Amino acid sequence: DKIAVVGVNGAGKSTLARIIAGKIKPRRGTIRLGHNAIIGYYAQHQAAELPEGLTVLESITSLDTGMAISRTRSLLGAFLFQGEAVDKKVEVLSGGEKSRLALARMIAVPANILIMDEPTNHLDLSSQGILEEALAAYDGTIIIVSHNRHFTDRFVNRVLEIKNGRAALFEGNVSHYLDKIAAIKKDKDNNPATPKPQKPKVRGKNARKEQAHLRRQQNAAIGPLKKKVKDLEAKIQPLEKTKAELESALADPELYSQQEKFTVMSRDYTETSERLERYYHHWENAVAELEQVEKTMEG
Repeated sequence: DKIAVVGVNGAGKSTLARIIAGKIKPRRGTIRLGHNAIIGYYAQHQAAELPEGLTVLESITSLDTGMAISRTRSLLGAFLFQGEAVDKKVEVLSGGEKSRLALARMIAVPANILIMDEPTNHLDLSSQGILEEALAAYDGTIIIVSHNRHFTDRFVNRVLEIKNGRAALFEGNVSHYLDKIAAIKKDKDNNPATPKPQKPKVRGKNARKEQAHLRRQQNAAIGPLKKKVKDLEAKIQPLEKTKAELESALADPELYSQQEKFTVMSRDYTETSERLERYYHHWENAVAELEQVEKTMEG
């Protein structure tokens, strides 16, 4: 299986990954690995723990990989370390280069279970594509914590949801999971478990006062939410335009001959996509909250 671990920030996704990888001990319970299970682990801090003083090539050959130099160079080439780039010292690498090297080191060591925590952070679009191809072709088990749904959807076949201290397993990729959650929510909204209590009817002068008070409450609750939705839409629109323009530019084969320009545009595309994902998330939450308030007021 190739499993995506999802949940809100603070739910415990990274903690669970570290426990399974043996990086921290569980407070209670036990971890039982399968027979001959060999774990490879990658987290965001791995890039900061690369061995300084070594070259890119030496940082791989110093590991117990059993790979020939030619195969090691091929692996590094897949992560965009080609030619003289393999002789660069680790300490002079950029943040993105260090992330790519840390991923290459993880893949170089034989393992049949890969546990990864936000591996696409600091990776440009090209590097993300390379990693996505590698994980799609990987024969072993993958457990991945990632907010990047577009990255994981190609190779993930199950989703583990961490929510309120519990775990639930869903078949399919993250997009299928989100569709399933939306369908469950819609079903609950259309078929409430318990009927809403009826409000007592008030007549005459008191009724008019209550209605005026209710309208003020509605405006106070709904007004800020409508403004929040509108503000988020105003931020999303130009970002969507920028993303579309960058996608069009990156589709031009001639761009790949201009490495520096390609790198800058890939980084801009990644940053724009990540910002859009955050705004989409905030917008969806704001719209859901607005709909809930309106529904409550109607009841």
